[in-house]
Amino acid sequence: MRNIHKLTKQEIYLYYSHQQFLIARIDILSCFGYWLIFLNEMPLKTLDFSPVIKAFSQYLDTNIKENDYYRLRDLEKILNEKAFLTIPELTEWSQMKPGGIDLSVLSESMIYMILRLEITGQFD
Repeated sequence: MRNIHKLTKQEIYLYYSHQQFLIARIDILSCFGYWLIFLNEMPLKTLDFSPVIKAFSQYLDTNIKENDYYRLRDLEKILNEKAFLTIPELTEWSQMKPGGIDLSVLSESMIYMILRLEITGQFD
């Protein structure tokens, strides 16, 4: 049997995409912070993450109900490249040189991390 902590994106899509998960706003925000740092190619000590995290937090305030149930498709509507482009601080961050962050990679990584942690009970 496959270790549930190593669920692939394909497994989550096939077996869990229709399930609803109780997701807290802070869970989404923490995944955002994790991937913002992980995908960044600049030295961390030279960057100030706070404006981007604050802007994303404000985005969540208007698009996420606190402690609500979400399916994969619900998260894909809220956390996607098009939606991220509406956040000027995040758009600016994605265009930083050298590096920059691919917003589609950021959104997909966040969605599957959130679901993986919900499925495995690590957010409880």
